[in-house]
Amino acid sequence: MSNISIAYQQLEQFDQAMNAVSESLKRLANADKRNSLDYSIIFAQALTTKGRLLAAQGDTQKASYAYAKAFDTIQSLGRDLTRINPAIKVYFGEIVESVYQEFIGSLLDCQETGSNQQTLIKVRQVIESLHLTQLNNFREIVPLNPNLIQIDQIDSQAAVIYPIILDDRLEVILHLPGQPLHRYSPPLSPEEEVEETLKNMQRVLSRPFRSVKSSRNQVYEWLIKPAETELAKSSIKTLVFVPNSGLRNIPMAALYDGEQYLVEKYAIAVTPALQILEPQPELHRSLKALIAGVSESRKGYPALPFVEVELEKISSIIPSSVLLNHSFTTTALENALNSSSFPVVHLATNGDFSSEDTFILAWDKKITAKEFEKLLRSREQEKFDPIELLVLSSCEGAVGNNQTPFGLAGLALRSRVRSILGTLVDVNDEPTAVVMVRFYKEFTQQNVTKAEALRRAQLSVLKDPNYDHPYYWAPFVIIGDWR
Repeated sequence: MSNISIAYQQLEQFDQAMNAVSESLKRLANADKRNSLDYSIIFAQALTTKGRLLAAQGDTQKASYAYAKAFDTIQSLGRDLTRINPAIKVYFGEIVESVYQEFIGSLLDCQETGSNQQTLIKVRQVIESLHLTQLNNFREIVPLNPNLIQIDQIDSQAAVIYPIILDDRLEVILHLPGQPLHRYSPPLSPEEEVEETLKNMQRVLSRPFRSVKSSRNQVYEWLIKPAETELAKSSIKTLVFVPNSGLRNIPMAALYDGEQYLVEKYAIAVTPALQILEPQPELHRSLKALIAGVSESRKGYPALPFVEVELEKISSIIPSSVLLNHSFTTTALENALNSSSFPVVHLATNGDFSSEDTFILAWDKKITAKEFEKLLRSREQEKFDPIELLVLSSCEGAVGNNQTPFGLAGLALRSRVRSILGTLVDVNDEPTAVVMVRFYKEFTQQNVTKAEALRRAQLSVLKDPNYDHPYYWAPFVIIGDWR
């Protein structure tokens, strides 16, 4: 009945739509399995549909109540989402995002309270809850801290930016150390479409010979320009983005102010939620790496000739155990992970983390997402410390897409990997090798964060006339703990 109501709503037949959703809610109220996951998801969807109808009729107060109840219903699902009916699970991500986005919009729409601190804190909570719920749908993840974390507790020189794409506008919440939350709504002209601008930016960055900077400049104007003064006052060095689905695959390093790229001014990181971070990271690094790669063509995938050079140079920078080509088998990787504690695990091979068919290519076979998760979790039985940094070099789409949010990075975060260095899209393996080697040179320096080490590595490529286009350096990103 909820779907019938949605169809009526699209036809602007609001009375029929309200009757249909009311009937749906009535039937759900009388259902036998009121405590099941499936019931709760359908109930939340129906409440959100009713909220939209009430908002369209001008009853914003009742609409807000319906959205809040839908949000609470999804929140009550818990972390174990494996028992969801497969027919519903297909649409679960879409339903959840709709519930949370409508609730966020209703909170910010309220003229009396839309910009007060209590409301903005609630919006932060909803955004982080959305990302954790999405990750639970892909892979169960347990927040390390059940409460909202203030950036002051993590990094006094970092700012957190929460961009929110709503149906009719773009909202941004800025979280600075020691300050109240800031909210700004970039003005959009009628012809400006946020999603189309973002898609255009992705198209431009996927073609290394295009020099168009307009889309990157526009996104900078929306997300960064209104915050420039506050960022300067607070002496911010790192920008941490908590993006929703529309912005998740945008390389923020490539945002352009007309003179400089964003990465020339700030180190940049992405995280699903501050709640997943350790409040106090290990300050004294003991860098020892397990590095593995496949440089030759295998299983129909292309050769990556610069992988061999990449591994050789990295192993000369930090103590490493190396698995190259025929020595990089699934069994060898498992044995290595379980034989010693490696703070850094570096994988340079073909892989795809942007779809449900997530895999990493070893010499003997594809390592599926489930197999890789099992490898990471098997370390826990040996009581090794969590992996500090997982590097996914030459692999495509480490942060996934809307169906697999945060991709293999999400899987790794679930397995208590603290940080992931990966790429948003497929990148040429020659500049990849340059970025990776320079990253380790910088990361071994005292008091250099992962995000700052990556920034310096990206700048080294940016300054090379042969690779100055963002296609070559912008897709690299730190996910999770950037410190």
